[in-house]
Amino acid sequence: MDCISGFASSFSRDLVVGTTNQLRYPCCFNDFLKDLEQEEEKLITTRNSVEDRVKHARKQVIKNAEVVNAWLEKSNPLKDKVEHLIKKARTNRSCCFGYCPNWIWKYHLAKKLAKRRKEVEMCVQEGKMYIQYERIASLSSKQHFLENCLKFDSREGDYEELLEALKDDDVTTIGLYGMGGCGKTTMAMELMRTAEAENLFDKVLFVSVSNIVDVRKIQDRIASALQFQFPEEGETERAQRLCSRLNLDDQRTLVILDDLWQSLDFGVIGIPSGQNHGNCKVLITTQYETVCSLMNCQRMVYLSTLTDEEAWELFQNQAHLSESTSDNLKHLGRLISDECKGLPVAIAALASTLKGKAEDDWNVALVRLKNSIPVNIERGLKDPYKCFRVSYDNLDTKEAKSLFLLCSVFPEGYEIPVETLIRFAIGLGMVGEVWSYEEARNEVCAAKNKLISSCLLSDIGGGKHVKMHDLVRDVALCIASNENKVIKCMMEKNATLECRSSIRYLLCKEFPSELNRSSC
Repeated sequence: MDCISGFASSFSRDLVVGTTNQLRYPCCFNDFLKDLEQEEEKLITTRNSVEDRVKHARKQVIKNAEVVNAWLEKSNPLKDKVEHLIKKARTNRSCCFGYCPNWIWKYHLAKKLAKRRKEVEMCVQEGKMYIQYERIASLSSKQHFLENCLKFDSREGDYEELLEALKDDDVTTIGLYGMGGCGKTTMAMELMRTAEAENLFDKVLFVSVSNIVDVRKIQDRIASALQFQFPEEGETERAQRLCSRLNLDDQRTLVILDDLWQSLDFGVIGIPSGQNHGNCKVLITTQYETVCSLMNCQRMVYLSTLTDEEAWELFQNQAHLSESTSDNLKHLGRLISDECKGLPVAIAALASTLKGKAEDDWNVALVRLKNSIPVNIERGLKDPYKCFRVSYDNLDTKEAKSLFLLCSVFPEGYEIPVETLIRFAIGLGMVGEVWSYEEARNEVCAAKNKLISSCLLSDIGGGKHVKMHDLVRDVALCIASNENKVIKCMMEKNATLECRSSIRYLLCKEFPSELNRSSC
């Protein structure tokens, strides 16, 4: 009897517990719905994190494990099923004309909610294994580098032309060229800021190259900007991997190569180009027009110097001149600014060097500029004289170097007739051994064109005259003095040529007979 009583008691207890468990489905319906909604949020967050890791792996040109892709394929339909079930649960189902809840409907649906929540919970736990929790943070834009940058009306057209080329899908390579120190880097950085602000590209990379080309260093700089690491050591293999990274179908990339001194082979570095450029666009800045041509730039923009008023505005800004500055110091500043002939790097260097110094220092600087003597630039500032010296050193023919020094013999701001320049160069034997005057003339013209392409000379009057910037001339005179190739402009009637291998006497009233020989 006790046995039957115990069995009945146990059975009734299990029946009550079972009934209670079943009743909680319709009674706690909203709790089941809320639990599933919370798990849905966790699933979405986990899925986004895993997808982010997959994208990062693609950028690193790393193949994802099969289980990761399988999880993503499994989680997506699960997410859709959860959304459908939640939407169904939010529907107000009732009976008795809306006066009584539909308990049977709630019971069945609550069981589905509970079952689906367990599935989602297990899926989330698995997905967390595929999340990379730590990642190097991206650097912020270089916009703060341009806080003191002034915009000038004379350059607005150049800026707009470059910006239009960046937006043109048919243009893949753009060249910005101009004489050293004219502001090409500043212009490129301003374009970078605009491209980022207007979301023209998914990624904008700024890489300084300089006059010594190191392929591995360029590759490393691009990879660093992309937060990308090479598993290979060979340049060829690194180039292939970098090309794959830059050629992602879903990412538009702008690569800015600043300060090129010679033509680069994009393929050797790993930059997509030509018909296989994908979504990668390149902007180069260089001092040489020929570099733009050799690198097949579809759009080439020449950046000239500033106007006198723009130069004065830049000088005042860099020297911190204000209304309280004495009129005498302002007058000296204006004269110094005019001597810089609109070259931004010289204006900024001189203004920063003289900032806060006594009036005597300003007078010394002005006298040195007027007498073609380089001004001592403070350390840490970009020295325009060194910039032009490097440009001279990079000339690859002795004819171009000799012609460069010859041009410095003419007065400041002088528009040199090309025919006169050719005559002087031939007369001084700069072209070496030639068999005809026409050959000699062609050699000089080729050297002249090289100087113009290098922006060390300016073409004036449609090719009939050339002109040398005053600061470039100062550097040329300094080089001539240091290399013992001083050019003496004598006025004696019977001047003689001291040494045929060097430049000695020019602009005389009467030329030595040796210069008039027609043996060339």
